[in-house]
Amino acid sequence: MKKTFGALVLSVPLALLAAGYAQAAEKVKYFGYSGNEKPEFYQTYFDKYGEVDFSISGSSVEIKQKILAGFPADVVSPCISAPYYALADNDYFLPLDYSKIPNAKHLLPAMRDLPSYKAKDGKIYYVPREHGSVVWVYSKDKFPDKPASALEFLDDKYKGRIALAAAAEDIIWLAGKSVGIDVWQAEKFTPEQIEKIKLAFAKMLTNSRLLISSSSEAVQAIAGGEVDAVYMYNDGVSLMKSEGLNVAIQDDAAEGYFAWQCGLSILKTHKAPLDQIYDYINATLETDAQAKLLAANRLFVVNADAYAKMSPEELDNLSLSRTNPTAVFDKFEIHAAGNQENIDLLTKLWEALKAQR
Repeated sequence: MKKTFGALVLSVPLALLAAGYAQAAEKVKYFGYSGNEKPEFYQTYFDKYGEVDFSISGSSVEIKQKILAGFPADVVSPCISAPYYALADNDYFLPLDYSKIPNAKHLLPAMRDLPSYKAKDGKIYYVPREHGSVVWVYSKDKFPDKPASALEFLDDKYKGRIALAAAAEDIIWLAGKSVGIDVWQAEKFTPEQIEKIKLAFAKMLTNSRLLISSSSEAVQAIAGGEVDAVYMYNDGVSLMKSEGLNVAIQDDAAEGYFAWQCGLSILKTHKAPLDQIYDYINATLETDAQAKLLAANRLFVVNADAYAKMSPEELDNLSLSRTNPTAVFDKFEIHAAGNQENIDLLTKLWEALKAQR
């Protein structure tokens, strides 16, 4: 976004101009996921300081690796996952002072003070910004009666009719649910548990026609008739509807939903003034900014009031209830700290089996 001052600049006292430039001299440096770069997504900060300096990463693992290597940034955007805990537990972040983030009062009840936000020392180094779920999106023509369980899609009768997300982190929860194992448990997996999940992985890979890595791939798979249902990020349903596909999301699965959540943390090595960094974080949680982010990215936001700014049609496209759009979030199961050895083991196991397809 550009501002044109024209002749107006000549009428502004030089002292005021100098003060303005000094105020914005140190840009906040952001390192994390894309999709948040437009000034309208942090408008109140932009109006005061100008643009943020964005460096984009494609994964939490890459974020962790670069931070460990000394990548210069003030604020980072981790998701609640192993890389976040690796940084938080090893003194890379500042504990957050929520009194300096007044817009945190608008957080969805389901997104407040979750145990998963806390590091080993019990402190919180993170504030959520957006979230979503990994869900089944299915063709209503092929499934006129909505399955009541997420596990029903894994039944052998649907062999060759489904596609799965390719990433292990998106599959582990579903595999665990299919064999009655809490994959976020603190205790180390027993050999019996490992064998059960291995068999679940093998069945999922056998029954899945495709493994997808993006929403665009999922759209193509459904549109081309290759598959009838896809296990994917929730933004895919609105994308498919925009393409005229007759699809629905499994919005009341008996098991709940595996949910991801990404937010913001402040690095101890920050260079920008701390109050300025907090102003940026607070601006990203402002109601109008979150409503615009929701409309643009088709992913869910954490500001409860933002949903009231959506039209009924926009809520329909997001597969959210018109009367109580945030109710479904109470059934989200967000990635917990769990036992990292367990997660590493399952990730390696999934990747090894996937390579044998």
